[in-house]
Amino acid sequence: MKKKLFIIIPTLILTTTLLVGCNVEFGVKSRPKNSNSVNFNNDKLFGNLGTDFLDNLDDISNNFDDFDNNGNLTTYDEDISKTIPMKNIEDIDIEIHASNVNINSVDSSDFTITCRGSSSFVDKTTIDVIGNTLNIKEHGVNSSINLGFFNKSTSREITINVPKDFNKDLELHGGAGNISINGININKLKVEGGAGNLTLKDIVFQDLKLEQGVGNTTIDLSSKCGDIDIDGGVGNLSIIFAEVGGDLTYDGGVGKTVISIPNNSPVKLDTSTGIGSIDINAKTSGEDIYTFDLNVGVGNLIVN
Repeated sequence: MKKKLFIIIPTLILTTTLLVGCNVEFGVKSRPKNSNSVNFNNDKLFGNLGTDFLDNLDDISNNFDDFDNNGNLTTYDEDISKTIPMKNIEDIDIEIHASNVNINSVDSSDFTITCRGSSSFVDKTTIDVIGNTLNIKEHGVNSSINLGFFNKSTSREITINVPKDFNKDLELHGGAGNISINGININKLKVEGGAGNLTLKDIVFQDLKLEQGVGNTTIDLSSKCGDIDIDGGVGNLSIIFAEVGGDLTYDGGVGKTVISIPNNSPVKLDTSTGIGSIDINAKTSGEDIYTFDLNVGVGNLIVN
């Protein structure tokens, strides 16, 4: 059953008002099954800027079975830890509803996953291996209102320790909560942001696909990496390159974007703008080995 997503925050109200006033038409795109990430979609101007959380608003009033007699949501506690051998694992699939997520590289031949905390919107987490895929999945108890904005008791945290020799694929569907990914060396990395800040630091990849949600995003790359494809959401974006090693495609959303590259990088900069400004300060080599295709949505783009 399709995940029903409903977010009401001042940022999105302001954004919607601005775009409607500019006669921007929103498009709606379905989310993957059981994904709680925030998605935006407007191919005409702002790429990944639109909302699917207005879907199925009529159903929200029918999803209050988990409230107690005092009008409070039932809280579910969890404290689990599991170790999975790295052998034969080809990819990792993570689905989050309402938790902070920390993914780290460790000197080990095993994955270790811990899930701790309480929530009114997640009653359990399953960790299993199906075929060659390690699946880590939170299970929500309210299909239409399961975001942490409405739950003051949410204090869940998931920590995933990844063996440093694991260099396959990882896919993460974010929900409500901050996401931090540190030090992993991966082939393909796909992240769908939810509602919270996202930090990618000292990671290495051949291919990165990122869909921003609502929140600030920081990508700090200390090593040469591959291609990057980013669909902007609502929030600021910072990308820091120690060395450029691939193409960058950025379809902007709402917020300020700052991209920092070394002097004399072999990059060709192609830019376009919607409602915003572009400031190019970077000095490139003129070799044009890699292309940065940058489309500004609502906000400012700075390339240093």
